[in-house]
Amino acid sequence: MKVIKYVPGVLFVLASMLFSKQSDAQHKTNTWFRIAIDQSFNHRWKTSYELHHRRQSSIQHENPLQSSLLFAVRPWVHYSLNHSIQISASPLAYYHQLPLLIKGETPGTQHINELRSTVGLSVYHPVGKRFSLKERTLWEYRSFDNDVQSIRSRFKLGIEYKVHPSWYITLHEETMVNVHHSEKPMHFDQERINLNIRKIMNKHVEVEMEWAHIIRNMNNDMHHLKESNLLLHLNFKI
Repeated sequence: MKVIKYVPGVLFVLASMLFSKQSDAQHKTNTWFRIAIDQSFNHRWKTSYELHHRRQSSIQHENPLQSSLLFAVRPWVHYSLNHSIQISASPLAYYHQLPLLIKGETPGTQHINELRSTVGLSVYHPVGKRFSLKERTLWEYRSFDNDVQSIRSRFKLGIEYKVHPSWYITLHEETMVNVHHSEKPMHFDQERINLNIRKIMNKHVEVEMEWAHIIRNMNNDMHHLKESNLLLHLNFKI
């Protein structure tokens, strides 16, 4: 596929646009942790159970471990149509978000609880021996305890490079749009640029380290929030 040679350039342009726009937006530094346990029943069916914990920088300092931000539990069921296409569903996930610390604002006290149902499709395109294109589309129904509901669309496109049979590097971009919201019309929600390094330790353990730059739409007068996030993932396969 000759188109593959244009993909790094396209992703670079996307990254440049993401970093350059909203230069006046406020910036935060966060750290995300995830532990996942995957269980395969056969070559088509697999389940995954995820535990998430996120921490955020304080108001005065850029310490990414200063305060708790989020706890989440998210189960998945995956069905592989073939080696390239996978259908995924998370019937019910629970998210508990603590108040967001914003410079220049008094910290809030209200915790937000969310129930989330998700369906999605992932497509994997091998290109040569080392490169692969990855696409993922998700649809999420989100219900919050303040009587707000929304439906969010997420589309992610990335390119993976196999450095070694046990080392992989992935660069991807993801755009999230609230296509339905109970309080306001359809609107942009988030945009992410991620760089992921994955190490396969053995057939049971994988470790991932990821850096993510996020532009997040805010509901208050500050229209956008920029985040630099360090993600640490530990995946167990049983």
